Amino acid sequence: MEREAYPYIAGLRAASIAAVVAFHIAPRSTPGGYAGVDAFFVISGFIVSGSLHKYSFASFGEFLRFFYARRFRRIVPALAVMLPTTFLLAAVFVPNMMFGSQMRAVATAACFGYSNIILGRGTDYFGTDAALDAFTHTWSLGVEEQFYVIFPALFFLMRRRADAMGLLAVLVLLSFASGFDWRKGAFDAGFYSSLSRFWEIGAGVLAYRILAAKGLFAPGADAGAEKTPLAAAGAALLAFSFFFSDPQTFPTPGALAPVLGTLCLIGALHARRPTSLVGKALSCGAALRLGALSYSLYLWHWPVIVLVKWTIGVDTPASKLAALAVATAAALASYELIERPCRYGPLLRTHARAISLSAAALIAAWGGITLMRAMTPWLSASVVAQNSHDWFPHLDAAVIDGACSVATEKFVDGEEVELRMTRVGCGPPDDRTLYIVGDSHAWAYLDLAELYALRSGTRVVLRYASGCVLLHTLPISSDCARLASRRTERLAAEAKAGDAIFLPGLRTLRWRRNGADGLEPQTPDLASRMQEANALPDARATLQALDRPDIHLLIEAPKPVHKTTFFRCADWFDRTHPACAEGDRVPRAEEEAHRRPAMELLATLKAEFPRVEIFDPLPFLCEADACALHRDGRPLFWDGDHISRFASRVMLRPIAEELARFGFPWPHAASIGSAGPATP
Repeated sequence: MEREAYPYIAGLRAASIAAVVAFHIAPRSTPGGYAGVDAFFVISGFIVSGSLHKYSFASFGEFLRFFYARRFRRIVPALAVMLPTTFLLAAVFVPNMMFGSQMRAVATAACFGYSNIILGRGTDYFGTDAALDAFTHTWSLGVEEQFYVIFPALFFLMRRRADAMGLLAVLVLLSFASGFDWRKGAFDAGFYSSLSRFWEIGAGVLAYRILAAKGLFAPGADAGAEKTPLAAAGAALLAFSFFFSDPQTFPTPGALAPVLGTLCLIGALHARRPTSLVGKALSCGAALRLGALSYSLYLWHWPVIVLVKWTIGVDTPASKLAALAVATAAALASYELIERPCRYGPLLRTHARAISLSAAALIAAWGGITLMRAMTPWLSASVVAQNSHDWFPHLDAAVIDGACSVATEKFVDGEEVELRMTRVGCGPPDDRTLYIVGDSHAWAYLDLAELYALRSGTRVVLRYASGCVLLHTLPISSDCARLASRRTERLAAEAKAGDAIFLPGLRTLRWRRNGADGLEPQTPDLASRMQEANALPDARATLQALDRPDIHLLIEAPKPVHKTTFFRCADWFDRTHPACAEGDRVPRAEEEAHRRPAMELLATLKAEFPRVEIFDPLPFLCEADACALHRDGRPLFWDGDHISRFASRVMLRPIAEELARFGFPWPHAASIGSAGPATP
């Protein structure tokens, strides 16, 4: 099939990429623009099949070489350049490329066509993590590439057996039906799954088979004038999907509208003369040019948008236009310098060379990314990466002081991660255990836990489950509620006489989701949210299970909650970002007022359970008049509410003092003093 044999296909590509780019750069302009990817899937199945129509093959092996050489020429060269280039820029300008992000894993997986599988493990396509990952868009390439694993066998079979088309139809229906099963389980996995997306590409293949059977892929085929009503129906379905799709219904049944719309337009225009406004628009010069550029634009628009999000922000018309201009320039360069020469030039003309050089390019891209992963601390322009020892709590390979070290065992039980830390190599360990149990705020105390185990000899067990605090004040999911019950029962059964249990967690309303650009509305108020969450009765039930004369209970009071996500606003290149407009400090009186309902709840619990102690971290993280994100040039917070690694060490002294009141050993003086402020 010649490059311009079916101009309307370029027009469909143009409409699809325009919808996708508009959704990514200005979501309110096309709220369902992500459905352009579903249209692309249909186009891909249709045109990849159609491009093989005029060829005959003596053997399956010959067909495989031909097919994969064409696919490699089409997909790999531009992708192999985009991936390491984007990774390099992300390593320089994205503060959390070293940690707190799966961007590195997604980039590596994209080299080999399975980034959709990595993203399907809990990354909401419409959530913050995906929106700040420069490689999220490669999920659709993963779906297509996985389809191409089985496509040759299906296509070759369809050429030899008349009933093979029935087999494909059955597979399409099964794939469509599987989407409903995914929706009952993990939405994220189903959204990215090649199994639940197979039907969209397969529908395009079926469309090819139907039109080919009518002779409409024969040279010079002319079916007459455009089917105007069918074209109008297709355009209406695509427009509906681009502006009114519900993301929670994708891919089944939500993708039906863009899939059927694309099929209608194919049926209305294939081998026909455009006569309507729709048909002529899809075949005009501008549509042809944009359609030709669509692959390179798809590859480059998203990384550019994400990198701008991480730096100056994509919030104003000027920044949106700037991002679009840069993305278009990158796409044009990619198309003219990489895509066209590699598709049509002599370099990859033979099948063997196309396959071998493309595979080598992917391996080189993977190697470059792997090398840059190791070099990120040196490549990064961010103080977050350059001073990671102050910013992000992490588990060191070895925690050592002279002959002493900490041996850490890690266990994963569903959503909960458990770290058991024991001092080895010097002196007998203390026979008591400190349990630190909570949500990600418990995990933020990791450095403190390691140091306390090392310096005191006390065994420390740290258990955390993201978003699932034990002794909650805010509404929690049913899964977290079940987990809380199980964790409480386990703690009550496991803790022995003399042990201590420390319960940290997020207990006040966040002003901003971590990584999000906009402030969240704090409505109606914390007291109402606590009542809605049944917080006091649930807390009583938890403490009734844990409160024993021989167990020491320490509950963390609310820490300061900032309106600025610090790691996004710590560098010269991101301080003008709109998300940083609230500044790096909040008046202490305002913070005290914000957390007052939670403090009143804790006071009530203290009155009912006198043995329980309340540990208030705010005096150690705030000055007399303000709570700041940093102290003496070092971060106290990683984002807006999780303490930094530096702050974890700041908190070692006051928490050690609390534990000493329970008779726990005092940690060696070398571990405290220099990191923390004087006790207020």
